[in-house]
Amino acid sequence: MSLSKRDRTVAVSLIVGAIVAALLVYGLFTDWFGIYGVEQKPDGEAVETTSGGG
Repeated sequence: MSLSKRDRTVAVSLIVGAIVAALLVYGLFTDWFGIYGVEQKPDGEAVETTSGGG
């Protein structure tokens, strides 16, 4: 079973496309969770920043 140059290109394109799609979906979910987390606990984050600076 030998792959031609075109077959390799198609395979690589599919793999790269799947990885990019997964990263985009993961990024969207992470951004949503991050926004909700900041809205729920703004004080906690502020305290952490102050402690680190001090």
